[in-house]
Amino acid sequence: MAAPAEPDYLVPKHDGEWTVEDVLGLPEDHGSRIELVDGGLLVSPAPKSGHQRLLQKLQVALSPVLPAGTELLPGVNVRLPGQRS
Repeated sequence: MAAPAEPDYLVPKHDGEWTVEDVLGLPEDHGSRIELVDGGLLVSPAPKSGHQRLLQKLQVALSPVLPAGTELLPGVNVRLPGQRS
């Protein structure tokens, strides 16, 4: 019987709450979505191809009716002030 493979951790061990600077310092080539919520990390798989196709169709459909200067940018960092209560 083969020994189980060592897990590939997406993020290093970290003591205490995570900060925006900690998260932005992580490598971007991990292939997963990492979110900072109230000092903790939420890690989820990257979107699959069906999701990406639907997103592209939505962007193409919305582009003609967007106000001037508005951009549709999937996958960008969004920062909201404070923590949830």
